[in-house]
Amino acid sequence: MRIIAGMWKGRTILSPKSSATRPTTDRLREAIFSALSHQIDLDGANIADICAGTGALGFEALSRGAKHCYFVERNRIMTEVMCKVAVALNAEPDSFDIICGDAIRYTAAFPSDATACDIVFFDPPYAELLCNKFVRCLHTSNILKAGGLLVAEHDVKEVVMPPADWRRIAQKSVGSTIVDILQKPL
Repeated sequence: MRIIAGMWKGRTILSPKSSATRPTTDRLREAIFSALSHQIDLDGANIADICAGTGALGFEALSRGAKHCYFVERNRIMTEVMCKVAVALNAEPDSFDIICGDAIRYTAAFPSDATACDIVFFDPPYAELLCNKFVRCLHTSNILKAGGLLVAEHDVKEVVMPPADWRRIAQKSVGSTIVDILQKPL
């Protein structure tokens, strides 16, 4: 896997040969960032990459000018991989935090005095059908600022039903994956 655009364009992201992760493909990342380019300026944005796996979405956003990324992943081996990727990319230490922990617990406990994110990427294991539970958690959490965007990847078998006051900005389909881009109300 490679970074598609920005200051690290063409650089490789480590992706261990394992069934523990399902990295977002280059093609799907390109579709996601193309859709986002019409909605938000990544330059200076704060983001979170939840269920980060290899961190491909977060590193892509940092490469394209995001200011800070919270990487959250429950698999310790993958958090170690992300640390190695950050070192290989020579990422500024204050531009990211890598957290080994549960996505829902981390999101629910996000401190109210911390800087809220402009974008939250959520790419959970598809079999766990976590998107709707995560959206409900995100609705009451401080991690995503008002008007911020959620980019949720999920299997075609899972239908994401956002709260009534959220707005669906876009929905992309690539193979058996659907990406929903939702906006938290102002």
